[in-house]
Amino acid sequence: MRFGLLSALLLLYTLHSQAQSDSLPKKHTLVLPVFAKAKETGFAYGLAGLSTFTMGKYYSETKTSQVYGALVYTTQKQLFVGMMGKLFFPKNNYMLDGEVSYRNYPEKFWGLGNKTPDSALEIYRYEQYYLSGHLMKQIKKNFYLGFRAQMQDIAHIHYNHEGLFEQQNVKGRHPYKTIGIGGSITYDSRNDAFASTQGGFYQLQILGFSKLLSSDYQFNTLTLDLRRYCGIGKGKVVALQAYYQSNYGTHIPLRSLALFGGTNSIRGFYRGRYRGKEAYYMQSEYRVPIYKRFGAVAFGGIGDVANDVADYGIQSMKYSIGGGLRYAVNKSNRLNIRLDVAFAKDGNKGLYLDIGESF
Repeated sequence: MRFGLLSALLLLYTLHSQAQSDSLPKKHTLVLPVFAKAKETGFAYGLAGLSTFTMGKYYSETKTSQVYGALVYTTQKQLFVGMMGKLFFPKNNYMLDGEVSYRNYPEKFWGLGNKTPDSALEIYRYEQYYLSGHLMKQIKKNFYLGFRAQMQDIAHIHYNHEGLFEQQNVKGRHPYKTIGIGGSITYDSRNDAFASTQGGFYQLQILGFSKLLSSDYQFNTLTLDLRRYCGIGKGKVVALQAYYQSNYGTHIPLRSLALFGGTNSIRGFYRGRYRGKEAYYMQSEYRVPIYKRFGAVAFGGIGDVANDVADYGIQSMKYSIGGGLRYAVNKSNRLNIRLDVAFAKDGNKGLYLDIGESF
């Protein structure tokens, strides 16, 4: 759940912004109520803040930064408190992604692997403290080398002791922490980090979690994220993404397993409906303007999870299709409210109300 960009009550702000020029000031901050909808949360409400700004004097050469935070409670009794953001330093010489958050969640669990039946559903609750930082240095135009650190502390976890957690010997079913460090290689030629209309984003990350760092589990994670944005006419964009994550090690804890679903990947599936040591997905969107601030999208995607390569297959592949509407809160900053409806394999479906594009 991406609570940093989710307030549909930005509509209140829209009434204010329409009275202003679309040439947004270089810094803009708003604080407002939250109202959102996702398959994993039901309705969410609370308070959120969003700040967009450009660092330094080189406005035309520096991408827009965003910092956002929220205090949110959902109809499924989930609590989130956190702050996260993406900062672009002058002339994009450095990029910084970060998050500090607390979650107290009930969550659905169907077991491990890509063939878990709907009838296996169990509910568990966890309490999580999370801290992540990813600093990237531009070595040459659009090319970055980065350092990343991540800490996750599962302080409490409650589950059915006669259910799947014990039957499948799920790692991470007791309180634990993971601490990892690693590096990244990134090529980022997007014209906007949040709603690009042209360019690409290609990133490889490797994180190592080690007992030498006081991590309770020792494993490595490789993540490959490839995105391409193609403008094909006035205001029309084709957006493409291919994503792959793989964990290497004997024991991978529950909250570090690879997955997809939710508001940003293969919409229509509950995020974490399928979990495994590795996962891939590919998705695309066709984005078109309709009238003034209104736009529409059509999207589709395929993906799967596995514990090893032999688990993949055509029959187990997951897919979803859907469409949605967009409303530009501010056209200059490409900040959109989005409403998406998705239909996925085996009768899965989802309705999503959020801020910002899915990728």
